[in-house]
Amino acid sequence: MDDRLQDVVLPALGGVRRIAEDMASREPSSVVTPIAVSFAAYFTFDSFENAVEWAVNAGGDAAANGAVTGALLGARFGATHVPAGWAERLDVRAQVERLHAGLVQLAG
Repeated sequence: MDDRLQDVVLPALGGVRRIAEDMASREPSSVVTPIAVSFAAYFTFDSFENAVEWAVNAGGDAAANGAVTGALLGARFGATHVPAGWAERLDVRAQVERLHAGLVQLAG
């Protein structure tokens, strides 16, 4: 991957949002940025909505930050913590729900 993972992601794992924000402003298109942002959000927020909103606004590629953070926090909190208004606006909601049901069945 990238030699900077140790310098950026590991401190972000410790909950240092500032490091992720600095990375987003210095290297907005780096693949490392959404990883750092998502780990910082994962370890410093207790709310799915607040974490994803922070990630999207942290700088860099908002879509990548939001996607990686949403995926990571979705695994942490579960679908019940995704704000209803967000899920209702999802264009492929039915497809996501079918995939979810299939994964639950496989896991069972």
